[in-house]
Amino acid sequence: MQNKEFGSNFCEELEVSPLFLNDSNSRLFFDSGRSALRFLLNQIGRKISKVLLPEYICDSVILPFLECEHQIVYYPVDKFFKIKKEAFIDTVTSEKPQLIFVQTYFGIDTFAELKTYLEELREKDIFIIEDITHSLFSKHIWLDRGADYMIGSLRKWCSIPDGGILIVKSQKGKRLINTIPLEENVNFVQMRLEAQKEKRQYLKLNNNKIEKKRFIQLYDSSEKLLNLESKYYTMSQYTRARINSINYIELVKSRQSNFLELKYRLKDIPIIKVLDLEHEKNVVPLYCPIYVYGNIRNTLRLNLQDKNILLPVIWPKSNYLPVKVSNEVDWIYSHILAIPCDQRYRSEDLKEVVEEIKNNINNLMEKK
Repeated sequence: MQNKEFGSNFCEELEVSPLFLNDSNSRLFFDSGRSALRFLLNQIGRKISKVLLPEYICDSVILPFLECEHQIVYYPVDKFFKIKKEAFIDTVTSEKPQLIFVQTYFGIDTFAELKTYLEELREKDIFIIEDITHSLFSKHIWLDRGADYMIGSLRKWCSIPDGGILIVKSQKGKRLINTIPLEENVNFVQMRLEAQKEKRQYLKLNNNKIEKKRFIQLYDSSEKLLNLESKYYTMSQYTRARINSINYIELVKSRQSNFLELKYRLKDIPIIKVLDLEHEKNVVPLYCPIYVYGNIRNTLRLNLQDKNILLPVIWPKSNYLPVKVSNEVDWIYSHILAIPCDQRYRSEDLKEVVEEIKNNINNLMEKK
C-alpha cells in the first residue's frame, strides 16, 4: 500500500482558530503530559517522600517521580485494568504514602469503587493525582473523582505537535499551584511540525519524492528529545492558535463508532479478545485494546508493520519497575496490543486492517 499507513503519528492538518487557548488559575497547558506532571511535582514535591503508582504504567510517568527522588511503591491492577481494592487499601495502610497516582486505562473508569476511599485519603492530606490521558473525552472523568489534580497528554488525540494539560480540582489553599512564566519547547515543536508536514505530503498529496524514512526519523528524534528532557515547558503558540479548530464532535463519534466496528469484526478470531469498555456510550476510546493469545503477539505485530499497519503496545514493560510485579499485570504486559480507532479512519480502513490481522494469524497458527 504505497503512500498509505494505518496507525502511528498524526500528520499536520490544522487551521488557525479564532479561539486562542489560554491558561487559567485551574487549567494550565504544557508541551506534554510529562511536563505537566514535572511542573506539578515541582510545586508539591517538597511535601512528599513516598508515592504509590500502579504496576501497569509507562516510563514517562515513572521518570518524573524518580527525578524527584521519591520512594515509589507499586500497587496491582487486574486484567480488566481495575484497581484491586483490597490490595490497594492494604498497601496504603502499610506504606502510608503522601501521594497516590491513579490511572484510567483505555477510557475505562478503573477506580469507581474507590472514589469514596480516595476522598477520605484527601481529608488526611494525601495528594491524589489522576492521569486522564486515556479518558479525556469520556464522561466519567468530569464527575467528582476524588482527585486533587488531573494531568494528561493532548497530543495523542489529534494532529497537534505538542500538548499536555494540568487541571487543579482541589480548592484547598495548600493544594493550589503557583503559575510561573514558562518557555516553549522550541526544538521539539519544530521537529514535530516538520515531521507532520512531510507526512501530510506523503499521505495526502501522493508525493513520491517524500521519503517515508525522513519523517519517521523526525518523529523518532523528537520523541528521543522529549525523553531526555528534565524541564517543563508551556504549550506552543502554534498549538494554542489551532487546537480549537478541531471538530471534537466528529472526533468523539468516529472513535466510538470505530471501536464498535473493530469489536464486531474481531469477535470471531479465537485468539483475540477485545477488552470490554463498560458503558460504551459514555466512553471515548483512545485505542481499541485487545489481548492476543497464543504467544504470537510480537510476531503478529512485526508482520503487520511490513504491511504499513502499526499497532502499538500500550505499554512495553518499564525497566524502572521492580523485577517482580503481580502475575496479572505481568500477563497484561505480554499480551496487550492496541488498534488505532481514531478519526482518521473509516469503515473500509478498519475492514482492511482486520482482514490483514486474520490472514496473519491464520498463517502463524498453521506454522505451529
